[in-house]
Amino acid sequence: MEQIAKAGILTGISMMPILPSLCNTDENLEATIRCTANHGGKFVLVGGLTLADQQRDYFFSALRDGFPDLLPLYERPYSTGSYGAVRSGDPHALGRRIREVCRQYGISDRTPRPIIPGDKRALNKRIVESGSSRHRRTNATGWSWTTPSASGCGPIGRRRG
Repeated sequence: MEQIAKAGILTGISMMPILPSLCNTDENLEATIRCTANHGGKFVLVGGLTLADQQRDYFFSALRDGFPDLLPLYERPYSTGSYGAVRSGDPHALGRRIREVCRQYGISDRTPRPIIPGDKRALNKRIVESGSSRHRRTNATGWSWTTPSASGCGPIGRRRG
Protein backbone atom coordinates (compact mmCIF):
# COMPACT_ATOMS: atom_id res chain seq x y z
CA MET A 1 0.00 0.00 0.00
CA GLU A 2 2.78 2.42 0.90
CA GLN A 3 4.56 1.93 -2.44
CA ILE A 4 1.33 2.38 -4.37
CA ALA A 5 0.50 5.55 -2.41
CA LYS A 6 4.01 6.92 -2.97
CA ALA A 7 3.46 6.42 -6.71
CA GLY A 8 0.50 8.82 -6.44
CA ILE A 9 -2.24 6.24 -6.72
CA LEU A 10 -5.24 6.66 -4.43
CA THR A 11 -5.34 3.74 -2.03
CA GLY A 12 -7.16 2.62 1.07
CA ILE A 13 -8.72 -0.45 2.63
CA SER A 14 -12.03 -2.25 2.83
CA MET A 15 -13.06 -3.60 6.24
CA MET A 16 -15.96 -5.70 5.03
CA PRO A 17 -17.55 -7.34 6.73
CA ILE A 18 -17.07 -6.05 10.24
CA LEU A 19 -17.75 -9.15 12.32
CA PRO A 20 -19.52 -8.34 15.58
CA SER A 21 -17.54 -9.41 18.66
CA LEU A 22 -14.50 -10.25 16.49
CA CYS A 23 -13.57 -7.13 14.52
CA ASN A 24 -15.54 -4.24 15.98
CA THR A 25 -13.52 -3.50 19.11
CA ASP A 26 -12.25 0.06 19.50
CA GLU A 27 -8.68 -1.27 19.65
CA ASN A 28 -9.00 -3.20 16.38
CA LEU A 29 -10.72 -0.36 14.53
CA GLU A 30 -8.16 2.20 15.72
CA ALA A 31 -5.17 -0.03 14.92
CA THR A 32 -6.47 -0.81 11.42
CA ILE A 33 -7.19 2.84 10.62
CA ARG A 34 -3.87 4.00 12.11
CA CYS A 35 -1.96 1.41 10.04
CA THR A 36 -3.82 2.44 6.90
CA ALA A 37 -3.00 6.13 7.43
CA ASN A 38 0.62 5.41 8.37
CA HIS A 39 1.12 3.51 5.11
CA GLY A 40 -0.35 6.12 2.78
CA GLY A 41 -3.97 4.99 2.71
CA LYS A 42 -6.48 7.78 2.19
CA PHE A 43 -9.71 5.97 3.06
CA VAL A 44 -11.30 3.11 4.95
CA LEU A 45 -14.55 1.52 3.78
CA VAL A 46 -16.61 -0.44 6.26
CA GLY A 47 -19.65 -2.64 5.96
CA GLY A 48 -21.59 -4.91 8.23
CA LEU A 49 -22.05 -8.64 7.96
CA THR A 50 -24.97 -9.93 5.94
CA LEU A 51 -25.91 -13.59 5.92
CA ALA A 52 -28.49 -15.10 3.63
CA ASP A 53 -29.29 -18.67 2.74
CA GLN A 54 -26.09 -20.65 2.06
CA GLN A 55 -23.90 -17.82 3.40
CA ARG A 56 -25.52 -18.17 6.80
CA ASP A 57 -25.15 -21.95 6.77
CA TYR A 58 -21.47 -21.77 5.79
CA PHE A 59 -20.64 -19.02 8.30
CA PHE A 60 -22.40 -20.80 11.16
CA SER A 61 -20.58 -24.03 10.26
CA ALA A 62 -17.25 -22.18 10.40
CA LEU A 63 -18.19 -20.68 13.75
CA ARG A 64 -19.15 -24.09 15.14
CA ASP A 65 -15.78 -25.51 13.99
CA GLY A 66 -13.50 -22.63 14.96
CA PHE A 67 -15.29 -20.40 17.46
CA PRO A 68 -18.11 -22.37 19.12
CA ASP A 69 -18.25 -19.91 22.02
CA LEU A 70 -19.28 -17.15 19.59
CA LEU A 71 -22.14 -19.06 17.98
CA PRO A 72 -24.78 -17.81 20.45
CA LEU A 73 -23.75 -14.21 19.75
CA TYR A 74 -24.67 -14.66 16.08
CA GLU A 75 -27.68 -16.98 16.27
CA ARG A 76 -30.12 -14.40 17.64
CA PRO A 77 -29.24 -11.35 15.51
CA TYR A 78 -28.84 -13.49 12.37
CA SER A 79 -31.92 -15.62 12.78
CA THR A 80 -33.06 -18.02 10.05
CA GLY A 81 -34.52 -16.09 7.13
CA SER A 82 -32.86 -12.77 8.01
CA TYR A 83 -30.42 -11.04 5.69
CA GLY A 84 -28.71 -8.65 8.05
CA ALA A 85 -28.44 -8.50 11.77
CA VAL A 86 -31.62 -7.70 13.66
CA ARG A 87 -30.78 -4.21 14.79
CA SER A 88 -30.72 -3.23 18.40
CA GLY A 89 -29.46 0.07 19.68
CA ASP A 90 -28.08 2.76 17.41
CA PRO A 91 -27.55 1.49 13.84
CA HIS A 92 -25.20 4.41 13.06
CA ALA A 93 -22.88 4.00 16.06
CA LEU A 94 -20.22 2.00 14.19
CA GLY A 95 -20.20 4.46 11.29
CA ARG A 96 -19.69 7.38 13.67
CA ARG A 97 -16.86 5.54 15.44
CA ILE A 98 -15.14 4.84 12.13
CA ARG A 99 -15.59 8.45 10.96
CA GLU A 100 -14.19 9.81 14.23
CA VAL A 101 -11.08 7.63 14.15
CA CYS A 102 -10.54 8.34 10.44
CA ARG A 103 -10.67 12.07 11.17
CA GLN A 104 -8.08 11.64 13.93
CA TYR A 105 -5.72 10.15 11.36
CA GLY A 106 -6.60 12.55 8.54
CA ILE A 107 -8.22 10.02 6.21
CA SER A 108 -11.74 9.54 4.89
CA ASP A 109 -14.36 7.00 5.91
CA ARG A 110 -15.34 6.59 2.28
CA THR A 111 -13.68 6.45 -1.11
CA PRO A 112 -12.93 9.98 -2.28
CA ARG A 113 -14.25 10.72 -5.74
CA PRO A 114 -11.35 12.04 -7.76
CA ILE A 115 -11.96 15.14 -9.83
CA ILE A 116 -9.53 15.34 -12.72
CA PRO A 117 -8.36 18.87 -13.54
CA GLY A 118 -9.84 20.06 -16.81
CA ASP A 119 -12.75 17.59 -16.70
CA LYS A 120 -15.74 19.32 -18.29
CA ARG A 121 -17.95 17.87 -15.54
CA ALA A 122 -15.69 18.91 -12.64
CA LEU A 123 -18.26 21.33 -11.17
CA ASN A 124 -21.02 18.70 -11.36
CA LYS A 125 -18.76 16.17 -9.65
CA ARG A 126 -17.93 18.62 -6.85
CA ILE A 127 -21.64 19.27 -6.28
CA VAL A 128 -22.41 15.54 -6.18
CA GLU A 129 -19.49 14.92 -3.82
CA SER A 130 -20.65 17.70 -1.50
CA GLY A 131 -24.24 16.42 -1.49
CA SER A 132 -23.13 12.85 -0.94
CA SER A 133 -20.90 13.85 1.97
CA ARG A 134 -23.71 15.88 3.53
CA HIS A 135 -26.13 12.97 3.10
CA ARG A 136 -23.75 10.57 4.84
CA ARG A 137 -23.15 13.01 7.71
CA THR A 138 -26.84 13.71 8.22
CA ASN A 139 -27.84 10.04 8.10
CA ALA A 140 -25.23 9.16 10.71
CA THR A 141 -26.35 11.93 13.08
CA GLY A 142 -30.10 11.58 12.76
CA TRP A 143 -30.69 14.73 10.69
CA SER A 144 -32.44 14.49 7.38
CA TRP A 145 -32.41 16.98 4.52
CA THR A 146 -35.68 17.13 2.66
CA THR A 147 -36.67 18.62 -0.66
CA PRO A 148 -36.61 22.41 -1.10
CA SER A 149 -38.81 24.42 1.22
CA ALA A 150 -42.14 25.86 0.13
CA SER A 151 -40.43 29.20 -0.54
CA GLY A 152 -38.04 27.45 -2.92
CA CYS A 153 -35.09 28.80 -0.95
CA GLY A 154 -33.37 25.55 -0.09
CA PRO A 155 -33.53 22.40 1.99
CA ILE A 156 -35.23 22.19 5.33
CA GLY A 157 -33.38 20.28 8.05
CA ARG A 158 -35.61 17.99 10.09
CA ARG A 159 -34.79 15.84 13.05
CA ARG A 160 -35.82 12.23 12.41
CA GLY A 161 -37.73 10.30 15.00
